[in-house]
Amino acid sequence: MLVLIITFFAIANAASVFDSTQFLSEYGYLKRENNASLLDKKLVDDAVKLFQESFQFPVDGNLNDEIEEFMRAPRCGVPDYSPFMVAKIRWKKHDLKWHYQRATAEKLLLARAAFGEWAKHSPLNFTHDYYDYDILISDKYGTHNYAKTNDRCPNKFDGPGGILAHAFLPNKANTLIEIHIDEAETWNLNLEGKVEDMNTSLFNTMIHEIGHALGIHHSFNKESVMYPFLNRRTNLSEDDIQAIQSLYGSREDTSTTVRPVQPTKPTVTPISVTDVCEIKEDESDKIHYLLINGKLYVIFKRLSWILNIADETKYDTKNYYKPLELTDRLKFLSPAASFKGVTAIYQRPNGEIVLIEDQNLFMFNLHTQRLIGGYPRNVCLHFNIAQPCKINGIVNTYTGKTYVIFNEDFVGEIDECSFTLIRTDLISNMFPGIPADIDGVVRFNNGLLYFFKNGNYYEYNEFFKKVIKFGKKDHELFGLLCYSNNILKQFADFITKFHVYPKRG
Repeated sequence: MLVLIITFFAIANAASVFDSTQFLSEYGYLKRENNASLLDKKLVDDAVKLFQESFQFPVDGNLNDEIEEFMRAPRCGVPDYSPFMVAKIRWKKHDLKWHYQRATAEKLLLARAAFGEWAKHSPLNFTHDYYDYDILISDKYGTHNYAKTNDRCPNKFDGPGGILAHAFLPNKANTLIEIHIDEAETWNLNLEGKVEDMNTSLFNTMIHEIGHALGIHHSFNKESVMYPFLNRRTNLSEDDIQAIQSLYGSREDTSTTVRPVQPTKPTVTPISVTDVCEIKEDESDKIHYLLINGKLYVIFKRLSWILNIADETKYDTKNYYKPLELTDRLKFLSPAASFKGVTAIYQRPNGEIVLIEDQNLFMFNLHTQRLIGGYPRNVCLHFNIAQPCKINGIVNTYTGKTYVIFNEDFVGEIDECSFTLIRTDLISNMFPGIPADIDGVVRFNNGLLYFFKNGNYYEYNEFFKKVIKFGKKDHELFGLLCYSNNILKQFADFITKFHVYPKRG
């Protein structure tokens, strides 16, 4: 038994021996000259000095415990290049597509946010696409293959700690680039601002590896997201911004000089439509519905029509052809000249109304029309969604759960007590049959959910978890009678005005 124990510890100790010479070779510091051995003392000394200078250690050529401990720290598997520079090859296009293979909703959300950090400071645009992509992220283990071709990847992972991930630089043909993440790590899936979990940050790691996929080498600035060793930075440093802009320019770059415009007093553009039946949606302005106590609010741009759907006899011109200005009634909204319109709206179980205008989150009392204390807030920061975010819709369902649909593909469940996100998932998992990037959603008094996209509706039963009806979006879904042409409308108005009834026999 004693022999077995001694043998076990001998093997374990041998396995844990750190090979600093191999490290220097793998990461580009120790290079063979002609037929010189990697164990040549002068070569090793020079490599150690180069490493010491790069990471601000005293340059004496001596490997000590401090340096070896530093080498053991979690890091990127891509070799270091000195000095910090960008690759000679970059993407020839600015619109790039990506996918994270077989990733959970949480990981997809982190990837979208990581790409967004590079998009903020460059003219690059990133779109998630399941089938057609330029950058493919995948989780790998140990010795592994490429995700797309299944050929052997020249790099390998070493289990928890050590190498966290690696990526490949753009190629001359501008074909697919892969990013490999070590699935043996215990990953922290939090976005920026949450550091209580001391596990390895996947967000930080993905921002770093995406930098490589865009053509950026390592930086020896500790504050840079492209620093070879793990740090907790979750946004780009000046070092990183200079690198990405040296390759692609800045998002603000223009080819012509624009003369400064003298500030003028904003004017309110009148909205010509006053008849709820004549509303025409376009790409930027959508119709939103809100059902409260038997009344249906139809909202378009700055206007709102209030319809008493509890009493069918009140479906007349006096009831719903005259809209109200939202900014007149809800004084806390932006002035009419700058109000962007409603992005999403719903009523909480406690009766309060939540209204989202672009990135602004308002919560107010319907009767007093006053804001709840602490509002407005930035909707992205409130729900811990990476900025800038896009809210597609928000709804409280018949089962009492509240969901916010955001960034096209994602659904977050909201805890109404704390009014915070408690979990996220893909819309395809949460609401099967509902497409991504919806225009809005509402729950009607029949208990069904209505999702809208591109002028169509999807009637959804949350108990059966399926779409039960699909068709063209129309007010008649909710009982509003809109005349098909003006002649019918005039005839109906004539009948109503003069009360013409057939004579009794």
